[in-house]
Amino acid sequence: MSDEVVALGANRAAERMLGKPSSAMRGMRGGTIIECVYAQSPEGCGGTEHCSGCTLRRIITATAADGQPRYGATSVHLLRAAQGLKEESIRFSTRMVGQMVFVTLEGLHVPNDRVHG
Repeated sequence: MSDEVVALGANRAAERMLGKPSSAMRGMRGGTIIECVYAQSPEGCGGTEHCSGCTLRRIITATAADGQPRYGATSVHLLRAAQGLKEESIRFSTRMVGQMVFVTLEGLHVPNDRVHG
């Protein structure tokens, strides 16, 4: 993630986990990459009232501000999927690499009872 809180790239593990190539993620905000429904609003990722409570956004911003890594954080997002809307839990860690925040995605989980029509 850069100062503008956009992705600069992704490794193959992230490509597989998110189902898209690194080139498609470059320059996108995190919510857009994971297909958060709020990021798809006219205000975009970071622009809605829901975004202020986004754990992913808050932890990336905190790591950028103080340089301290965060490990094993979990952020829950409402995502658009082929079967409708679903809540998905993303486990991740952050650390500084030079002047950038490196985000490690550790896992995705969709509870079976959290798919919305």
